[in-house]
Amino acid sequence: MTEMLVSNLRSWRDMFFKLPYYNTAIMASAYASYMRYGSLVLEQYFPVTANDDCKFEYQVDGATQHFEVHLPKNFDNTRKYPCIVALHGCMQDADKLVSSTRINEYADANGYVVLYPEQDLSENALSCWNWSDPESQKRGTGEPYRIIKGIDKAIDKYNIDKDNINITGISAGGALSMALVCLYPEYFNAVVIHAGLKFNAADTAIESLIAMGTGIVDNDDDFCISKVKNTISGLIFHGTEDKTVNIKNANEIISQLSKLNKLISKYPQGNAQTEITAVKPENNKYGYTKIVLSQVDGSSILFYKVDGMGHAWSGGKEDLYSDPRGPNATDIMFKFFEEEYQRKHISHASDLHI
Repeated sequence: MTEMLVSNLRSWRDMFFKLPYYNTAIMASAYASYMRYGSLVLEQYFPVTANDDCKFEYQVDGATQHFEVHLPKNFDNTRKYPCIVALHGCMQDADKLVSSTRINEYADANGYVVLYPEQDLSENALSCWNWSDPESQKRGTGEPYRIIKGIDKAIDKYNIDKDNINITGISAGGALSMALVCLYPEYFNAVVIHAGLKFNAADTAIESLIAMGTGIVDNDDDFCISKVKNTISGLIFHGTEDKTVNIKNANEIISQLSKLNKLISKYPQGNAQTEITAVKPENNKYGYTKIVLSQVDGSSILFYKVDGMGHAWSGGKEDLYSDPRGPNATDIMFKFFEEEYQRKHISHASDLHI
């Protein structure tokens, strides 16, 4: 019964985003009601555990921005902590993202603070980030700016290491993560994108549907790199059967990150070294292809192309937002963040746990 409900909800979601009139109030209301009802039913079988740590909110240019904060166990306010900024997708909030991904468990085991910005329903009825809004595609305005202001507040409040702030997001949260990395690259150690889109992939709601559905993006890349010292490596997860965000968008992200790092490093154009590993499906797990692009500047881009997976966080629990049959993206992500920090700042390796 639960598998059928999850499948039906995903099919409805995929169909909805292909409708040209999805942005109308009537359709948005109907979609939201159906998805919320389905989510409530699912939560009877897969309870969502509330994130009982800290919360704060503030206003920027009249808009309210909410943050939930997870502090690692035995938090010590005399030391600095690495940080992850985690951005939810449409019809999600911080608690649903926590429950789907197990990020907090890994954060406890490895000593990370996790910041969860939340979209206000007054800004978007479906809890989507407005990543295609032109105001969100330049410094000092829009949703990326609001989130940066929250990061600034959290750095002192929660003893966050400024040199070890990482970012991840799924779907609309992935698209906004790319906006943050391209507009404010000086803030971030590394980025992980799950079923997302490149920065500046669209300027309107209709263009965003085209980009999501086709992966065809004509907009130029636009970066702000004046304050950046280090390149930013990226890790991308995308399912081959994603009917909401076309997997071609993963290639757009790879291309954009490569351009960003070449500008930061000032290295000339050159071919990256490519390593490809194929993993066959077994024990009810998807097969996948892991592609590693090692750049001449020392950065790297990793792409996990997951065979048969739809629009979901790979390796999470069985629910609308994640799929346990994929490789464990949360585990891979934490190791990736740690390795990137070591590449830039530390000469010896440290063990990760869980």
